[in-house]
Amino acid sequence: MLELRKVCKTFPGNVKALQQVDFNLKRGEVHALLGENGAGKTTLMNILFGLYKMDKGSIIIDGKKVKIHSPSNALKLGIGMVQQHFTLVPSFNAVENIALGLSVKDISKVAKRIDEISQRYGLTVNLWTPVWQLSVGERQRIEILKLLYSGARVIILDEPTAVLTPQESDSLFRAIRKMVHQGSSVIFISHKLKEVMDISDRVTVLKNGRNVGTLQRGEFDARKLANMMVGRDIALRTKKTLTNPGSVVLEVENLSSNNDRDLPCLFNVSLNVRSGEILGIAGVAGNGQKELSECITGLRVPTAGRILFSGTDITKASVSKRIQLGICYIPEDRKEVATCPNLSVGENLYMKSASSLWFSPRVVASHAEKLMKKYAIQAKDHETPVKLLSGGNLQKVVIARELESNPRLIVAEHPTRGLDVGSMEFVYKTLIQARDQGCAVLLIAGDLDEIFTLSDRVAVMYEGRIVGYTEPDASNLEKIGLMVAGAVSETKS
Repeated sequence: MLELRKVCKTFPGNVKALQQVDFNLKRGEVHALLGENGAGKTTLMNILFGLYKMDKGSIIIDGKKVKIHSPSNALKLGIGMVQQHFTLVPSFNAVENIALGLSVKDISKVAKRIDEISQRYGLTVNLWTPVWQLSVGERQRIEILKLLYSGARVIILDEPTAVLTPQESDSLFRAIRKMVHQGSSVIFISHKLKEVMDISDRVTVLKNGRNVGTLQRGEFDARKLANMMVGRDIALRTKKTLTNPGSVVLEVENLSSNNDRDLPCLFNVSLNVRSGEILGIAGVAGNGQKELSECITGLRVPTAGRILFSGTDITKASVSKRIQLGICYIPEDRKEVATCPNLSVGENLYMKSASSLWFSPRVVASHAEKLMKKYAIQAKDHETPVKLLSGGNLQKVVIARELESNPRLIVAEHPTRGLDVGSMEFVYKTLIQARDQGCAVLLIAGDLDEIFTLSDRVAVMYEGRIVGYTEPDASNLEKIGLMVAGAVSETKS
């Protein structure tokens, strides 16, 4: 049905993103695309969707060579893509978003057609509610419906479950199976090996811009795929010993706060984290987790409540004071918040150690070389700007800088988002090691597998409130999923 042959793409600086890559897609199949950050997955799909122009190679559709110059050109050829960041107009409803750009005379006919498609594939959504009032899962369904309405036969899904609840992920997988059963084809990009194992008919692995293999169902397992991705064996199950947590390090009492638009977003949140334990905060992004972490680290002023650190009230303490007390922060946005993109690896590593704005080049170099070796940070040298690093190496810079300050509390916000399995393994081991050494860890993540892997206790946030606590046990997965979606609440701690 679709084939990419010998695709090459080089970016400025002689960065070879794709080297002689072959990829093909059959009618009525799910073909997963795996690879580390920088392996070339997104570049390959951006070429197929008309966002990038390849240097060499060809695209064959139904036996005919075609050229794809733009996304609109790709859609005319039956190729659509749902990216991680949706392209919907928030004030428009589903029908208006889908009809946008089309020559539509009768909106009711459009709505009827959309309703037929949604029923056929199980992609139910409220057609007349403004998008800003819908859940992330519903917004994603609109993006898929938009492609199906336009007649797309090939649908590219880029990390589609990254912001979904377990129930929404299950619903998406059912829809994907219905799509392929009726003749559509899906290219599924994901870092989550379990998902790939569940949904894929075939898997292609990219490494360093090359296709290192395509396997059919029955030929692959999680360990083999992980090895193909990173070139070594990966510990798919992180070992975590039982510990006896110590005294309370962080205590949050009835905390309330406003968001960036000065609207209430946290409502009487109370929690505590003890030394030697990881408290996981589960929930779909946008339910107050970011504001909670910023209140704790001093980046946001709460409107009510108290924050205690080892019994001392730090609600009004400065950021520098909290750092001195032993609070470290691993923000969600590692590119713009956690690091200074134009500064070097060495300068970013030395930031928390500097007593003034003047850096001694010799001291910075010595400090950087030590941490780059200890944390296996891969860069040309310590003078390399951090903006040139991969996501995994950039996160290593952040973690190295924060953990070298010997913190008593780590606030980690989505620490593995966008990372490949090799980088995730490093982050998991590092956080568990800190916990085993007596550090208190507050982990905020939307990935329940990550929450279950790392946490000793789990709290669930929904619409700015803690709606329940539970143990990180597989038997509680459905209950946590319902709490994440706001369907049930259970406030026992």
